[in-house]
Amino acid sequence: MNGRADLPPPLLEKLDAFVLGHPDREALIERLFKKRAAADTQRERDAIEKMLRSVASPSRAGWYIALAVGLFVVAVFGLLRASGQNHLAAVAAGEKVVARVERLDSGNCWVGTKTSLCVHLVLELHPTGRERYRGELNHDISNLYLSRVQPGAWLTVAVDRADKSKVYIDEESLALPPPDAQK
Repeated sequence: MNGRADLPPPLLEKLDAFVLGHPDREALIERLFKKRAAADTQRERDAIEKMLRSVASPSRAGWYIALAVGLFVVAVFGLLRASGQNHLAAVAAGEKVVARVERLDSGNCWVGTKTSLCVHLVLELHPTGRERYRGELNHDISNLYLSRVQPGAWLTVAVDRADKSKVYIDEESLALPPPDAQK
């Protein structure tokens, strides 16, 4: 027995095609045939046949896993970017309102792919021509600007025009001097 005789024809065809594409692997295939022919038990022959099948038709599971992980990473970064863009769009579309910080606490918000310790601000909002009211927001504020959000500080925030309870920190305004507190 040469190790080839009782193999299924489709497997032999795949092995022949593999050897044509990879002539440097012909010696390996021949060694596996010889080893299969010399095997004492059916279990050994089956194990070698399994090796031959894996050489002829390599598993693509590793590629599929890598592709899935890659797509997941792209999706996460896409969502993060969209979230940042949504915040910027909300600030740009919102009504600019002067606000006084009444209270500063620790809060939670999404940063990246996890919740993070953020700043929770309780604000007294002073919209032009309307009554003052209270608003709150959670935001991941850079350490560079923490001194600008201490209780008693005046800020410029953006308020959603349709839902006055949605208040967004205007990060660009934190780099500017505080607004005049003429209220």
